[in-house]
Amino acid sequence: MKSIATTIKKAAFLPLICLSFICFGQIKNVSAITTNENGRIEFVRSADGNVWFKVNLANIPASGCSLQITNQANEIIFEDHIKGDSYQKTFKISNEGLSKLNFDINGKKYKVNNSFDLKYEVETKLAVTKI
Repeated sequence: MKSIATTIKKAAFLPLICLSFICFGQIKNVSAITTNENGRIEFVRSADGNVWFKVNLANIPASGCSLQITNQANEIIFEDHIKGDSYQKTFKISNEGLSKLNFDINGKKYKVNNSFDLKYEVETKLAVTKI
């Protein structure tokens, strides 16, 4: 016959195993929306020593989110706290000494991050005409 101590140990251990499966064995559903559903950050154009980027955000939570634009040295170029359901703005940024732009939008269960490398190329065109 089994001893009473062994039976009590097994009886105490079984609920512990069940509790472990319940707490840690389930796949947790992440409620944060993917970047494509949250919004988009896109390059618009470059002219006169400036670059333009368009930020379109949707599904912003009621608590809002923070927008931060930084350069290659992580220096803040623009920072704002966004409230409201959606947000749209075109940013004109001087490209002097700029090689990278980081857009970080973070809130509770809300995230959109994009980085852009800026590479400068000088194009030389040669036109030949007959005299």
